[in-house]
Amino acid sequence: MAMTAKQGCMGIVRRLLGEKYCSWFEFEEIPKEKDYYCLGWEDGKVKIQGSCGVAMAAGLNDYLKHYCRVYVGQQTVQNTMPKEPPALLKPVRREAFSEIRYAYNYCTLSYTMAFWDEDRWQRELDWLALCGVNLVLDFTGIEEVWYQFLTKLGYSDGEIERWMAGPCYTAWQQMQNMEQFGGPVPRQFFADRARLARKNQQWMAAMGMTPVRQGYGGMVPSWHGEKYKDVCVYPQGEWNGLTRPAMVDTASKEYQAYGALFYEIQDQVLGGGSRFYAADVFHEGGIRPETLTDDVIGEIVLKTMVNHDRDAVWLIQAWRENPTKELLAGIGRVGREHALILDLSATDNPEWNKSEFEGTPWVYCMLDMYGGRTATHGEPEVLAKEIPNARKRANHMRGIGFASEATLHNPIVYDLLFDMAWQEEPADLEQWLGAWLTARYGRLEDRAFRAWKGLLDTVYKNPGYSHHGGYTQIFNFRPRKEMAYGEIFNELNSSVIKKPYYDTDKLEEAVFLLADTGTIFAGQECWRYDMQDLLRQVLNNRACRLVLRAKDDWEAGRREECRRKTEGFLSLMDACDRLMGLREDTTLDYWLEYARKAGEPYGKETEKLFVRDAKTLITTWAGRKTYDTLADYAYRQYEGFLRRYCRPRWERFFRDWENVSSDEWYDMALEFIEEEEPAGGTRKRMTAAQAARQIEETVELLRKTE
Repeated sequence: MAMTAKQGCMGIVRRLLGEKYCSWFEFEEIPKEKDYYCLGWEDGKVKIQGSCGVAMAAGLNDYLKHYCRVYVGQQTVQNTMPKEPPALLKPVRREAFSEIRYAYNYCTLSYTMAFWDEDRWQRELDWLALCGVNLVLDFTGIEEVWYQFLTKLGYSDGEIERWMAGPCYTAWQQMQNMEQFGGPVPRQFFADRARLARKNQQWMAAMGMTPVRQGYGGMVPSWHGEKYKDVCVYPQGEWNGLTRPAMVDTASKEYQAYGALFYEIQDQVLGGGSRFYAADVFHEGGIRPETLTDDVIGEIVLKTMVNHDRDAVWLIQAWRENPTKELLAGIGRVGREHALILDLSATDNPEWNKSEFEGTPWVYCMLDMYGGRTATHGEPEVLAKEIPNARKRANHMRGIGFASEATLHNPIVYDLLFDMAWQEEPADLEQWLGAWLTARYGRLEDRAFRAWKGLLDTVYKNPGYSHHGGYTQIFNFRPRKEMAYGEIFNELNSSVIKKPYYDTDKLEEAVFLLADTGTIFAGQECWRYDMQDLLRQVLNNRACRLVLRAKDDWEAGRREECRRKTEGFLSLMDACDRLMGLREDTTLDYWLEYARKAGEPYGKETEKLFVRDAKTLITTWAGRKTYDTLADYAYRQYEGFLRRYCRPRWERFFRDWENVSSDEWYDMALEFIEEEEPAGGTRKRMTAAQAARQIEETVELLRKTE
């Protein structure tokens, strides 16, 4: 029997709070055209009504935060429940002012979730439901779709194996950027991933979440034209040194046949339950054929979707030059109601305010953590003010969402983003912060509140360009003699960045003030998470300043002063490495163990392959071909990674302060990638007391040094 929305909500309570708390709640689904939830009190229970499962889950989250002082985030939980369910003196009713609440970027599913298992996915889905998310990009299981599709086209198992990218690179293959890296992947892996996808998507459907499936934009293997010489195929060149898949002529009869077959097989593999299809033609490049204009491509790609599903909606990322006006014109000939544009970086680089995508419905998105980089940053003030303002100014805005390249960081911005779905007017940020901290730490303490106000005025006062997530993450920087502050930031606009966008001393004041509340909150996971993240940023900031001074000393011939500073720099890196061992999910062991376990059922070779790919992605990205363009793009500040990979690079550079060749850096990366991992899986998790002590030691180190 299929799960109901009520059962889904009870499951969230059971998993995140405990079985005994199920008796506190009664859920009732009452569908209406507009999403809403109601909180009421009936016979000593909290009665939660809603238009669907995720609306009821959002209501549950509201009650937990504002009545129970309980917090459930993407990674952390503060679930100390009161002895009895707090009664509601009067009913609460809230409507969603954002019809769509969207989650994920293509990249998210590879940078963060490449190897997630069923339990980790369930934890994520529970969190999405509590946030009220109702539209989720999900191409889990797409490998099986492509296997069956290419088999029908006449490809052998060997040919498919050679073409299919490994799990770490699935995102970029689906965006038509690359092929043939990270494999070969065993056939059974495809089937097992499809099984996981069906289970996840059945849960989504019961809760009122719609998965966004893969659309067909004409992608075929790059050698398809050689295999079938009567088919018109356009080569698509390279992307960061990697061969892109080819594209079948959209106006050809083969495209129509291929598209119909692709959608038919996808339904067979994954089941029904979606009308949204994501496809990005010419994403970050590609070669537009002279005989095929964007309006024709837009019209035919959408017609093919609609022929398969008359209610189909084409989900398109607004990124760089896409979507072009011509593509949108072609879509308009079919019907703009059949498209939805994700304005990926609306918080800091909006596209919607130029033309509102020629009248096409769109979603206001936050794009964060490029590659999974870990700087503390965000723009709560923008989210609190600009989302309601955009709704008032725009004619075609349909919702909000996040399109981060990776997640599991900066929880404040995700929590605020989805709260704004139920908020008509701009939020009072200080008032919101007080309620958020009360739930996150279980009580509102004045020093913690003042500390977080200081954070809002420093690291969380993002000017836009720091959104990439690499801001002053010096330990992961590939050293070079010319480094200046902007070089350390390592972005295209680095030449205009002369200093941090916030006062680093004020940040430290706020962090030390929050540290002083450890006597109260050290037992709280959420507090320890925040302290780990903030201290990591302070360590990086200190080290950034120190290495630039060491560089000045070296250039001035002050060798002893330079040596002392470089030793201090390495000591700060070591402290950061120890600090990142505070949580399992900030360790290299954790990242690699998911990869190892994902490959384990298919034999040692696949296990080694998946671990190798997991290490490759966060170092060279995809081997030598991408080293000069994408190396270190997806770095992480993991315990173990800093010590084993980042520290040796700095030690090498400090020997003579001369630039190291790209080949030598690559060789060091390859040595790390090919290094045998120790047997035995992840190391023992720190206890709460050990983690609290690690925080104390880091604070003590910072307070007694410069």
